[in-house]
Amino acid sequence: MTDRQNTVLATAVAALILVPLFLFPWHVEPGPGAASKELRWSPIYQEPMSYVRSYDAAYGERGSARLEANPATRAWGVLALQLLAIGAVGWVLYVVVGVESGTDDREPPADLPRPGSGSGAL
Repeated sequence: MTDRQNTVLATAVAALILVPLFLFPWHVEPGPGAASKELRWSPIYQEPMSYVRSYDAAYGERGSARLEANPATRAWGVLALQLLAIGAVGWVLYVVVGVESGTDDREPPADLPRPGSGSGAL
């Protein structure tokens, strides 16, 4: 395994851990009785939120603003596809980088003397 392959593998593993934590797919319910259609991305530990601002009827008076949690359900199927895509991209990059380098990174270049070759001018 070359250094580039190690880098690709480490990046893919980190993505497989971090993406479900911070880019978790949610089906947001648009209203009571309606089917969930909209997909939102939010951390798995927090439902998607919206910024809600209201205005008072009288001109010049200030309304209120708040963050409101949207009713949502977890989209497990979308998460599975997301993780499968990350794994597939990681595997393809791993293979491409391995074929591209062709040699082992632990071997010194041809122009450097190899250990034990007897060119010892100290």
